[in-house]
Amino acid sequence: MKLISKVSAGLVALLVTSITANACLVTVRVACPNDATASGIRVYIEGVGEEVTDSLGLVEIEVPYIGDTYTVCVDESTLPA
Repeated sequence: MKLISKVSAGLVALLVTSITANACLVTVRVACPNDATASGIRVYIEGVGEEVTDSLGLVEIEVPYIGDTYTVCVDESTLPA
């Protein structure tokens, strides 16, 4: 019975370590002329995710760490006049 408990615990530990994923945060600051910041601007990475800037013009988007290259885009329709 002890052997089954040890094997079960080992399998659970192996399963938990195999589903662990690594990710990175991409921080972006959107600034308008004269270094003014704007909130509510949509920033996105196609196929990964999107966020809206805060009052400082900052946004963080989590991307999977797979050694890939990402393109960060700003939705022009959300920019101030």
